[in-house]
Amino acid sequence: MTNQAVFEVIGTIGGVSIALSLVPQVIHTYKIKKAGDISYIYQFIYIFGCTLVNIYAIPLGLWPIFVPCLIEQILIMMLTVMKYVYDKEEARNIMLLKEEGPTLHSVESTPIKASEEDSDVEAANVSNSNNN
Repeated sequence: MTNQAVFEVIGTIGGVSIALSLVPQVIHTYKIKKAGDISYIYQFIYIFGCTLVNIYAIPLGLWPIFVPCLIEQILIMMLTVMKYVYDKEEARNIMLLKEEGPTLHSVESTPIKASEEDSDVEAANVSNSNNN
């Protein structure tokens, strides 16, 4: 194996490793159905950068660069689509909640004081159960 072939293998393994680093984020985002913390600016810069690298790598036949970068580009585009869909769904759910108005779960509960009559009834129930 020539030095060039060794470097191509090393470069391919490194590139694929970096590309696959996006897989856990894609899986996590899919599982939790939320992507609010991921920036669109980050995603668009990432897509733009991958596009430029691929434009550079294809004519020069730099497959160890092109293939991993293409994988990255596909994964980041998947993440961008998921972000768009999940953000839109979350916004729709928020609008529905606003239209419904306050629910029992959203109203603060205040403790209700027991009246003396309630205490007397409870005390009678306790003494009756002790007598049985």
